[in-house]
Amino acid sequence: EDVSVNGAAVTGSGAAVAGSVIVSGPCVVDNDCLYSDNYQRTTEGEYEPVGEYSNSGYCLVKNLPAASFLTVHAFHTETMYDFITVDGRMFSGNGLGLNGRVAKAGTIAWHSGRLRTGAGFKICWSPAPPPSPPSPPPPPPA
Repeated sequence: EDVSVNGAAVTGSGAAVAGSVIVSGPCVVDNDCLYSDNYQRTTEGEYEPVGEYSNSGYCLVKNLPAASFLTVHAFHTETMYDFITVDGRMFSGNGLGLNGRVAKAGTIAWHSGRLRTGAGFKICWSPAPPPSPPSPPPPPPA
């Protein structure tokens, strides 16, 4: 198993901890973002996709901060066969409905099938935004 911890970054397979977030499988977690296994760090320190993600892949990210707000920066998977699961709901293809979702259970799971692959994903999390304040009451009649 090849697990490396570099600051907050966790890459490789196996199980490792980045802060309080626990990752198992070949995904990459860095700076509150989850990347499919085809993302690699560039010389500028950013992550970019190289080719496509692996077939028959699986990873699990646990212990996300409570009620994490998810932001999708990239999501391209084989529809219906390669998917991210958040709170029991599966997202595949273009990830429609995943952006802005709150991960209440604090876990994200990834599964890829055996036939086709895609460009992969980059999903980041942050504390959920506070609820909108209530609307002010209407003015009294004149």
